[in-house]
Amino acid sequence: MSNKPFHYQDPFPLKKDDTEYYLLSRDHVSVSEFEGQEILKVAPEALTLLAQHAFHDASFMLRPAHQQQVADILDDPDASENDKYVALQFLRNSEIAAKGIFTDLPGHRHGDHRRQKGPARLDRRRR
Repeated sequence: MSNKPFHYQDPFPLKKDDTEYYLLSRDHVSVSEFEGQEILKVAPEALTLLAQHAFHDASFMLRPAHQQQVADILDDPDASENDKYVALQFLRNSEIAAKGIFTDLPGHRHGDHRRQKGPARLDRRRR
């Protein structure tokens, strides 16, 4: 058993926030009064809009700092040709994703992505 004294360390230390924020909309938000206090009133439509954009951004956008780290690989003299190739493909894919487009995958066009009838899957129980 260790005899080291316990030193508290904050498990979630706050750091400088470099996140670039953008204004989604000025609609559906207003200032109102409740019991003599000003409050922010948010309409349900604002939460719906926020959720839609949040899921889109989380699905398709990558942090600029991460993109820069990948881009730096292209100029790194110690990076192998394979490293540079993978970094370039990653950046190309993220450019496509930023447009909200899924890359063309076989069987994922024109609704033909649904499972076709065929042999039963091995993990399916028979009744």
